[in-house]
Amino acid sequence: MTMGSHPERVFISYARKDKDRFVLEFARRLRAHGVDAWIDIWEMLPGDSLVDKVFEEGIKNARAMIIVLSQNSVDRPWVREELNTAFLRRLSGKLRIIPVVIDDCEIPEALRSTLWEKIGDLTEYDEEFQRIMDSIYSRRKAPPLGGPAEQVRRQKLRDDLEADRELDLSSSYTQRDLETLIQDKYEPPLFRLQALTHYLSLDEVSSSLIDKLLLDPDKDIRRIVFQTLHSQPRNELLEIFDVPKAMRILKDPDQEVAIASARLVCDLSESGRVPVDILTDLNRHRYWLVRRNAIDCIIKSNAPNTLELLNEFRTTSYHVSQQLIRDYIEYRFRSFNTEERALALDILRGLSLAKHVSKKSKSKNEELIKILQAKCESQSQVNNGH
Repeated sequence: MTMGSHPERVFISYARKDKDRFVLEFARRLRAHGVDAWIDIWEMLPGDSLVDKVFEEGIKNARAMIIVLSQNSVDRPWVREELNTAFLRRLSGKLRIIPVVIDDCEIPEALRSTLWEKIGDLTEYDEEFQRIMDSIYSRRKAPPLGGPAEQVRRQKLRDDLEADRELDLSSSYTQRDLETLIQDKYEPPLFRLQALTHYLSLDEVSSSLIDKLLLDPDKDIRRIVFQTLHSQPRNELLEIFDVPKAMRILKDPDQEVAIASARLVCDLSESGRVPVDILTDLNRHRYWLVRRNAIDCIIKSNAPNTLELLNEFRTTSYHVSQQLIRDYIEYRFRSFNTEERALALDILRGLSLAKHVSKKSKSKNEELIKILQAKCESQSQVNNGH
């Protein structure tokens, strides 16, 4: 069973001597089961920075870190360094440590209080592998709460989701069963996403549940909620948003979720539920597409203070964002008053001085400044009777 379109990354720390005897086959097996297994020999090329690739790309973006413990690895300095970094991240609640022991070896002191998985036979470890998968996705074996009837319905729901069958909410299980599964953080992520997709297609859904999912720990859950509210808006669900809530979702750290949340807040501003001004909070976002969406929405709003709002983005360097602002200023320039024209020219100058701006964009900005300045001078001469 694949684990969705956004697989969880798992960083594997190991000694070089264990690569052929275990690590390569183990990592391939993880990937075959939908886990993005990160090992150095697949991800690094000559010239790459060890520190940047391992600590900034490998460990930093991982959901879990599997440490392969063997007689070859327990004393390796590089493994110890990776382990130290991983524990710092675990203390902040961002990384799960999974020790996998493949030899009779001394367990490092830092891991002695952590449960580990021992693999006795490196050629046959199906049960151990399943427990490792359960650990990656935080799947517990405890039966769900509720009486026998509830457990039967819950299992039937899981079976139908796994088989991708159409859900029958009239007899086999209830909408409440579906809501419970969606909120259960111990369920596999794919089950929760499939259940949520079915749930959002229902005629009636719980606005309080949707409200909770806006801050769900699973980034894909948040993304699907935002995307669905954008593509299939429902008044009863959009009513849960106010200015603080809209500003909070705009700060989502995940890149794809941030794009979806920005589009949703644009919808909210167009419908008058929140002011378009709050989109200026995105002017410092690290991803260009989020900033571009905000600029596009501000321009389409045609608010009286549109030019002032665009001034907040005068440091953006992405060429499409700069083009949107240039087009707006060029099209509206004749209708601007004296103060607005001065502000428009200042914005263009700011765009030209933006960090990392391309030579082509800078040239277009400077060319438009000259054209608009000439128009200002011409208009001034007309006004003075020359």
